[in-house]
Amino acid sequence: MEPYKPSEDSVLLRNVVDSLSASLALEIGCGVGFVLESLAQRCVFVIGVDVDRSSLNQARLRLKEKGLTNFEVLCCSSAEPFKAKAFDLIVFNPPYLPSLTIEDRAVDGGEKGLEVTLNWLKECARVVKVGGKVLIISTSLSPQDELIKGAQALGFKIRRIASKHLFYEDLYAYELTFD
Repeated sequence: MEPYKPSEDSVLLRNVVDSLSASLALEIGCGVGFVLESLAQRCVFVIGVDVDRSSLNQARLRLKEKGLTNFEVLCCSSAEPFKAKAFDLIVFNPPYLPSLTIEDRAVDGGEKGLEVTLNWLKECARVVKVGGKVLIISTSLSPQDELIKGAQALGFKIRRIASKHLFYEDLYAYELTFD
């Protein structure tokens, strides 16, 4: 599998992340470390997870080349290895394209394009601290009302904080919080 190259969705997430800081941050699906690099520049410690070892190696090299040492990368599919209420900030740009089968784990998000996102949000609900934030990217190609209802069912407050119009879709950045 070819590592996912940062594109408009990655840039949108990085732009949102560029104004944030945290003690302990997690990026699920960190890929080659494009967003993780920004987190590492602003947070005390960051962890990036991905299922693709080649991407993780590229992320590790990217951050080391920038002189960053406050990070770790780990091969896994979500936040399952981490203890409850561990993170102040969690970010992810999930595979979100609607697809009947998941052939490309970097982009195929399930039948409605939300299945991976909602599974990751379940893990986030477990590992984000009360008062922490979760930032995600989504697309107009998926039913946003179902994403919002799914996030609310997990106890999150959700609000759109940024968007980007492309000729074939709109990208959305959402902030999710617990009270």
